[in-house]
Amino acid sequence: MKELIKSELRLWAKKYLTPNSPHFNGMPACPFAENALERDHVEIRIGFGWSYSSIMDTARRFPQTKSIVIHAELNPEKSSADFHKDLNDINPQLAKSNLWLIGFHPDDPDPDFADDDDFTPLVDEPYAMVFVQRLTELDDASRQLEAQRYYKGASSKEVKHLYQRRQAREEYEDGYGKKTRRSWSRQESESTQDSDGGETHSTEI
Repeated sequence: MKELIKSELRLWAKKYLTPNSPHFNGMPACPFAENALERDHVEIRIGFGWSYSSIMDTARRFPQTKSIVIHAELNPEKSSADFHKDLNDINPQLAKSNLWLIGFHPDDPDPDFADDDDFTPLVDEPYAMVFVQRLTELDDASRQLEAQRYYKGASSKEVKHLYQRRQAREEYEDGYGKKTRRSWSRQESESTQDSDGGETHSTEI
């Protein structure tokens, strides 16, 4: 099922996310999607877990070699509204660890730039997806797009989400990000200081 979902995402990206679109000021809907999939920077995992426990476990052990981990839940029980509310409630917590969630639910309205009637899915069952990504990487990409007026036609709701994420990134950089950098700096300093006997000390997290 993982590979089938990944194959479907490749087809979706090629058909809808890569071509230039007037909805995004003549740019692709997602300029980075197809490249990330082809370079194997995306990992698919099945299921959200009870109270999103599997997603939280991914957040605690986010793979260093991936840019995105996608959790897919077949036939989700929660409504679209409850699903998105849950992710909005979780994001402030994960932002402290430089992570951010973006959700897609099968009952969400179809995007304006895509016509589902012209797409044949590979997976028979509907599924919801949660994209787990590094907050700073996501925000860096959005700033690049903003400089090219990508968000010119964005709705007020989309702009609100964009600035919520940007504020979370600023709070991370000003607070938790600094703490993390100080912690790593201290550990690196301790690991390179030799004792009188020449033994190297290190601190392991």
